[in-house]
Amino acid sequence: MVLEAILDEKFFDQLRTKEQLGYYVSSMQLNTRGVLALSFCIQSSEYSPVTLQDRILQFVGKDFPETILTEQVFSDYKKGLLARKKKGFRDMNEESEYLFNNMKTFTLQRAGRIEWNRLELEIDYLENSLTYEHVVEFYRVNLLAPDVHPVIFRVFSQKFKDQAQYLSL
Repeated sequence: MVLEAILDEKFFDQLRTKEQLGYYVSSMQLNTRGVLALSFCIQSSEYSPVTLQDRILQFVGKDFPETILTEQVFSDYKKGLLARKKKGFRDMNEESEYLFNNMKTFTLQRAGRIEWNRLELEIDYLENSLTYEHVVEFYRVNLLAPDVHPVIFRVFSQKFKDQAQYLSL
């Protein structure tokens, strides 16, 4: 939750706003049939997929853990996320979407057990359990460990077709 929010904003700010690498820049958490993943995407007509891949890998592997993810940044995002969760749902549509997504997710992950009080559990976890050290350790183990291998999709336009054979990570 907190890590996803920090990554999303900082990835966009650095690679879209400051470096202007692409017209579409995003990062998001994915949950596909119970398999969690982080997705990073840059679409650009000016830079090759190889350049964009290299920049994403540098952001994830060096820029973010070494300079962006500070204790102050974590604390600020945690407070903001906690405030949004305590505020509750804007309307019935937002609440029903939240509950429906939880039904899909938890039916797959918890053998049919749906936690209807998930929002309260998330608030309690944010207030009483989640620490900066937890997030740094999670990031280190799940994104930086030597045995973590990214799945990379690149689409080459005619402009960059000569680089389409580039396969090295």
